[in-house]
Amino acid sequence: MKKTRGLFVAFVPLMLTFSVYLTYSEKISTKPSDAGFWMILALGMGAGIAVNRFVWWMRYNKYIKELKKVKEN
Repeated sequence: MKKTRGLFVAFVPLMLTFSVYLTYSEKISTKPSDAGFWMILALGMGAGIAVNRFVWWMRYNKYIKELKKVKEN
C-alpha cells in the first residue's frame, strides 16, 4: 500500500506545476531572467522524477512477482 501512495506522491508536483503552467502559459516567456523559464525547468525536472518513480515502481512490481513465483516453487 505504501508503494502505491509513493508513486502518487511523485506525480503530484508534476501535476501542480503543469496546471500552473497551463494557467499562466500566455504570460510565460522562456528567457532565463524571467520566472517562466524556471517554471519550465521545474516542469521538466518534475516530469523526470515522475518517470523515474514510475519505472522504479514497475521494476519493483516485477521483482515482487518473480519473488512470489520462486516462493511457490
